[in-house]
Amino acid sequence: SDLTRIAAHWSAPGASFTERLAANVADLRRFYLRINPNPGTRNVWSPISRIRLDFPVLGELARSALERVDDAYDASIRRAVDDAIAAGELSPATPAADVSRLVRATLLTCAPITQDSGSFGEVELFLSALGRTIVAAWGATPGRCAPSRRKRQRRD
Repeated sequence: SDLTRIAAHWSAPGASFTERLAANVADLRRFYLRINPNPGTRNVWSPISRIRLDFPVLGELARSALERVDDAYDASIRRAVDDAIAAGELSPATPAADVSRLVRATLLTCAPITQDSGSFGEVELFLSALGRTIVAAWGATPGRCAPSRRKRQRRD
């Protein structure tokens, strides 16, 4: 299920926080490419976005689904931030709830970025920047969990 997949990305044993973030991004990319196999297409690919668009028709079913996904991301990312703090990747001073909220909200709103740009590359760049920002702000061991820097790419 979607909830199991979300939890799996954020609880991978031995993975750093940014590796867990990268696993989630790779999963989102698979969804994107399944619906947008050709470069430049701008189809709605996110199940969450589809639910939001169909909210007036789906009603309670949509509200419940959105809450379950939001709760799954919230719990999983918070656990990953706590794990990163415990492992010494992030400082004990890291505002775990704030970091979790930033990552969760960003992941849940990736679809409009691809529709605006016609590319998943912008999502990857944005989330990589978010990961680097978190590490720069609260990394306990500089560079330990920083994601690799890539050249700006606009590919799918």
